[in-house]
Amino acid sequence: MDAATREQYLSSQIFTASPERLHLMLIDGAIRFARQLREALTASDQETATSVGERCRNVLSEMLLCVERDGNDASKRLRSIYTFLIRQVADAQIRRHTESVDGVLDVLAIERDTWAKMCEQLGPREYRRDAAPNDATHFDSASPTFVSPTPAVESFSVEA
Repeated sequence: MDAATREQYLSSQIFTASPERLHLMLIDGAIRFARQLREALTASDQETATSVGERCRNVLSEMLLCVERDGNDASKRLRSIYTFLIRQVADAQIRRHTESVDGVLDVLAIERDTWAKMCEQLGPREYRRDAAPNDATHFDSASPTFVSPTPAVESFSVEA
């Protein structure tokens, strides 16, 4: 698959994914960059470690931004976990400790399993980020399930 086709495919996946699926994609990215960081630290490749460590922290920061700041206990705990992971990645880069990255990978593996199960239980739900408010997916208060509109095919270009 060439780069343009891959970019178009990924853009399509992002623009039609449910919020839960998007979060799972972020977790996958954080895991990928954390693994690359571990490999770079093991190989004493500081340039690569700096680059992938920054990318890992950026993904973790995005995950942190996705957590609502409503003050409930669950969101406070999740925010503290993501903050901890960001600090661990930074510490691993500074001290060149693969053990810190191993801890991050362990936590992310648990997080990924949790989100994957949630996505599986919710089933396939696709969203259009540009959908009008009346087309948006809504929660049906009569039953504890999400109601999703029929996904529309969209045409767009990532080139701008």
